[in-house]
Amino acid sequence: MELIRGLHNIAQRHRGCVLTVGNYDGVHLGHQQMIGALKSRAAELRSAATVLVFEPSSKEFIDPDGAPPRLTRWREKYIALASQGVDRLVTLRFDECMRAMTPRSFVDELIVARLGTRHMVVGNDFRYGSNAGGTIESLRAAGQAHGFGVEQIAPFVVDGVRVSSTVVRERLERADFPGAACLLGRPYRMLGRVVHGRQLGRALGFPTANMRLMRRKPPLWGILAVRAYGIGPRGLPGGPIP
Repeated sequence: MELIRGLHNIAQRHRGCVLTVGNYDGVHLGHQQMIGALKSRAAELRSAATVLVFEPSSKEFIDPDGAPPRLTRWREKYIALASQGVDRLVTLRFDECMRAMTPRSFVDELIVARLGTRHMVVGNDFRYGSNAGGTIESLRAAGQAHGFGVEQIAPFVVDGVRVSSTVVRERLERADFPGAACLLGRPYRMLGRVVHGRQLGRALGFPTANMRLMRRKPPLWGILAVRAYGIGPRGLPGGPIP
């Protein structure tokens, strides 16, 4: 998967894509359905299946304390999207200039002028531009004016529940890991870095590994029992060495 970071790195050869825009936090089954439609349309049009995300998310930029916990930090999102067969990931910084961009400017300057989008795949609740003023209807009208198609994907439902990042967070918060996995299509995981703590667990006979999770707010917090992989034929339970 090709990575394009920043407007200045969008080149002429990147024009003519099939595009979806969103947060894609978690890359859950609903997101995967979107990506499937994106790839299908890209194959028909012989164009690159392209995902556009913003970093930080608009909610994190506008209201850092009130923004929801992240299921996936940027690196995890990159890995998940690459595993789904996306051709290109465009990551743009969300700042005051991006926040002030009107729906019309968003389409004219970014979707059309920069990316030369041939077709867009969006969810049923897609909004864009300042104050989320752009709607599916205005996007369709812009598509007719500029010559790109707009495809709206219905919500993905599992056991009567609409799959969303919010519902995944709720299930993780109540430690419903099988339920979260059903919505994600895989067990939930977080990447982090082991850091030194105060070694209180070691003094109690239960040494712990402290993880820096590299995100403002994680969806999980606490002391967890673990299994370690990569040092034998199967996972080993974490715990004191006898």
